[in-house]
Amino acid sequence: MIPVGDWADEATFLVRGQVVVGEYPWDLLTDHPERLAGETWPDFPRTWANAGFVVRYAHARAHWAHRWAGAADPDWDALTPEWRAVVRLLAELPSRRRSRTRKWKTFAEHLAARYHDAFEAANPLPRGDAAFTGALAARVGTGDAVARVLAAISAERLPERI
Repeated sequence: MIPVGDWADEATFLVRGQVVVGEYPWDLLTDHPERLAGETWPDFPRTWANAGFVVRYAHARAHWAHRWAGAADPDWDALTPEWRAVVRLLAELPSRRRSRTRKWKTFAEHLAARYHDAFEAANPLPRGDAAFTGALAARVGTGDAVARVLAAISAERLPERI
């Protein structure tokens, strides 16, 4: 079992891709967080070994997917386990805001890395001539939330294109 959500209020558990004892905090995906921190990262070198690149590229990648996305109602229940892991990290926001040691920089780096993992495992855009579905819309919506959170943590304006 994997704990999901805010322990101060109510924990949710993920068992083999199924949610039990409550629901995922889908409302966090539409949250527009205020300025959370003022973290900075180096821009170069632009390699996976540089956390600054990973964060900037996650922000740019989410904007890219949003630009190319089609129209469909998100089917949040169709998210794959990799995308649900991204939502699980987003669910930490309320408890992190209340924490004395928020560690926003580390959180942003983990969120960006998890987003890239999910993106590679299950692309948010259709392949070829396939239709844009609710499952894909949920992935794009999750990416939009990631971009908003990363922007709220960064002291700099993150790029929408790299």
